[in-house]
Amino acid sequence: QEFSDPIKYIRKLHSIGEKWGIVRVVPPKTWKPGFHINPDTYQFSTRQQHVHKLQEAQGFDEGKDYTLAEYQNMARTFEVDHLLALGVSTAQKNSEQAAKDEAERSREIRSIERRYWQVVTTGSPEIVVEYGNDVDSGSVGSGFAKDNKWQSSGPGGWNLNRIAVLRQSPLHHLSKSIKGVTVPWVYCGMIFFFFL
Repeated sequence: QEFSDPIKYIRKLHSIGEKWGIVRVVPPKTWKPGFHINPDTYQFSTRQQHVHKLQEAQGFDEGKDYTLAEYQNMARTFEVDHLLALGVSTAQKNSEQAAKDEAERSREIRSIERRYWQVVTTGSPEIVVEYGNDVDSGSVGSGFAKDNKWQSSGPGGWNLNRIAVLRQSPLHHLSKSIKGVTVPWVYCGMIFFFFL
């Protein structure tokens, strides 16, 4: 019930965000927002991030252009290769298996984190990943519907394409669109990708 009004819900979490600098919003299991991207036609450009050079504050190189489906395939292949090298299972598990294996999954996550920080702090081995950053949802779309149903509550209220223009939102006073503020950006990341 409290999730039905996004602005009211965000205001309720304000003090937590103020204290910790971040808030994690977990929607109810019944919330089904839909996914409004065709992975075969959604295109974006990537940048290369040299994980082994993060401490050198090196800039980013231009990556490739991908559809979302191509990017997912590339990222999954890279992930499987690196997880197998760490001895981490890459098999898909059903929810019952996943619940039984929670302790094992925690160990695997710690192993992946150790590997990441080893690469960052020692500069070895060389690892280069690609990510899509600052993808303008105004021109290429996002996971949310682009329609004019400006609902202030219910599942439509959480649509990031329109949350900024809700009457209760302080952002609705801005006279023009600001990318990354009133117009969402989309980010596509993969294992070992870092964003600050």
